[in-house]
Amino acid sequence: MRSIVLLSTVLLLACSKDKPEPRVWQSIEQSLQTQLITIQDGDTLFLPEGNFMFTKSLAMDGKSNIVIRGKGMDKTILSFKNQSEGAQGLLVS
Repeated sequence: MRSIVLLSTVLLLACSKDKPEPRVWQSIEQSLQTQLITIQDGDTLFLPEGNFMFTKSLAMDGKSNIVIRGKGMDKTILSFKNQSEGAQGLLVS
């Protein structure tokens, strides 16, 4: 009986954990594309912390030695999941 109560308590506590908050998506599509066009060779493009949704492809053409840096793997998230235009997320040529 005691083990059943203990097991029930453990299962109840496991089920009552807080759910993670849903992501809040932001759009930086236009400003990021502008930065990719105007960036100079050898520059670093810093992306802020946040969740960013893109509906079109981004492109950077004719640039060299560019670094695109976010705030971290779990802090700057780019999603092309709902992309409706273009075949690639970020085209670098």
